[in-house]
Amino acid sequence: MSRPAAMTTTSYSILGLLAVKPWTTHELVRQVDRSMRRLWPRAQSKLYEEPKKLVAHGYAKAADDSVGRRRRTRYSITPKGRRALSAWLQQPGSGPVLEFEDLRATVLGRADLAEDVRGINASLELIERTRGGGWPTEPVTEEVDFVDLVWHECEFREGYSFSYAVYDNAGTYLGCCYLYPVGRRTELSAQLIEHDVDVSWWVTPEAYDRGHYVGLYRALRTWVTEAFPFTAPHYSNREIPPLDEGPEPV
Repeated sequence: MSRPAAMTTTSYSILGLLAVKPWTTHELVRQVDRSMRRLWPRAQSKLYEEPKKLVAHGYAKAADDSVGRRRRTRYSITPKGRRALSAWLQQPGSGPVLEFEDLRATVLGRADLAEDVRGINASLELIERTRGGGWPTEPVTEEVDFVDLVWHECEFREGYSFSYAVYDNAGTYLGCCYLYPVGRRTELSAQLIEHDVDVSWWVTPEAYDRGHYVGLYRALRTWVTEAFPFTAPHYSNREIPPLDEGPEPV
């Protein structure tokens, strides 16, 4: 009997969705498209293969969930799957803490869930105006944001992208910043291909009023080239502050 295909980041992320609730394959693909496509593009044909792989590993079980003549299968996580997911999530995935003046950036992850949900939902209009990119289009729930945060952790662990939650020295959540592969947020062009990383960020309205939007931009200009091996960053926000703009953060 052949061994099942090896588990990948995509496999564990689908397993993470099953840990939330049972899904049909079609529902899983729709959820990935809704909450993860901007983070980790994957061919739908590959996603349709993942639930069967999880069953082959004993991490999920399949049950007939047909409606009338429409045949469909609903997948749910098994106790073995929960143990495997827990073990995988506990693998080291931490990165450097970045500091600049009164800002402190830590790897964005599940520990930031409550602050992240509150921050995003308080900043919908400001994010669209300053960062752009079509996200978020509506308030986020903890369930959806949890999946996003796990995905950020996965990508950081694999060195595909680097996302940080940003706090001030008093521990107040200010927003997030993202270092993505070039071409993810902005369509690749002859001009853009000269850059080696796409940099974007957002802060909450309160942090914006306190000057931290400009402050985080100054911090990123230092972090991107000193904490990472990038030399030609592309700052993709809609609102790019002049370097001499804004009051000192308070």
